[in-house]
Amino acid sequence: MKILIIKPSSLGDVVQALPVLKCLRKKYPGARIDWLVNEELGDILLDNPYLNTVHLWDRAGWRKPRRFFGAVRKAAALVHKLRRTRYEFVFDLQGLFRSGLIAFLSGGRSVIGFAEAREMAPMFYSTKVAARAREMHSVERYILAVGAGLSDEKEFPIGISRDVEQRTEGLLLRMGYDATRPFVVLVPGGRWRTKRWPVENFASLAEMLARGEGAQVGLVGLSAERKVSGSIVSRSGWRAMDFSGKTTLRQLAWLMKKADAVVGNDSGPIHLAAAVGTPVVGLYGPTSPARTGPYGVQHTVVTSRLPCSPCFRRDCEISVACMREISVDIVYEACKRYIAAGKKPIAPS
Repeated sequence: MKILIIKPSSLGDVVQALPVLKCLRKKYPGARIDWLVNEELGDILLDNPYLNTVHLWDRAGWRKPRRFFGAVRKAAALVHKLRRTRYEFVFDLQGLFRSGLIAFLSGGRSVIGFAEAREMAPMFYSTKVAARAREMHSVERYILAVGAGLSDEKEFPIGISRDVEQRTEGLLLRMGYDATRPFVVLVPGGRWRTKRWPVENFASLAEMLARGEGAQVGLVGLSAERKVSGSIVSRSGWRAMDFSGKTTLRQLAWLMKKADAVVGNDSGPIHLAAAVGTPVVGLYGPTSPARTGPYGVQHTVVTSRLPCSPCFRRDCEISVACMREISVDIVYEACKRYIAAGKKPIAPS
């Protein structure tokens, strides 16, 4: 039995799809299970105990004129490799035209995807699964797509090797990390402008955590988000550790595992934190926590409860009021609860 999962992006979506691996391994114990993912996200799937092969898709190459023809050649070689493997099942968990086309071109005997997938992707499927996006969490949609039941325990396998641990611990030490003090990680970035809590709110929270709880504050994000992190540090007037652009994805996972709590916008890193078992305080405005919230009962979701939220829009005519009105005090109180509990799980508020 040979199985291919197509879930190229984004980080949060890939992380929330991880539970399908154990489901498939349980259903097909001797199967070869492979995953196709964008090159920049491949690290999160390395050394995974349930995966055999990680296929890397050069999505970035298609967007750069100088790399376009190289990306075409790489895509053709990858499709040829997929076809030679002769997969019995190909699951398109992305649900877009390009992912559906890749699934079809893979030559899989059975191509499976969501009936309500976008961009005409269902025309490439031999089997269409009804799992409406607006009515269930993404984790559960993915599990239904691979034919598994929702009653099983959800496992988010991430292969964090000893080498990854050691390199991350070294980075922490260089940044001045103290294992005897509480550690809270902030995630101020987000692909949509409308998802981002104001920088000044993150700065106020960082200072309150440092002064009130004696907590160490770490900031994480992409290299391109260092300007945002720097603004938070300068506004808070308090020392913080800025890890933006300094970790691989699996190093980021280990960093999240060390934290007492993670506070952030609806973005990949907060889902990574939830996957490794760290309590998350998720800040939600234009998106729905019922669909893409941090998965599990140990997390806290804070919203402004405006009638226009969630709108699922990347632009806003009222200056993203839903995010601006999320109270710093409420987020701080949620963090205090997790710091007081230490590493022990506590009941949701």
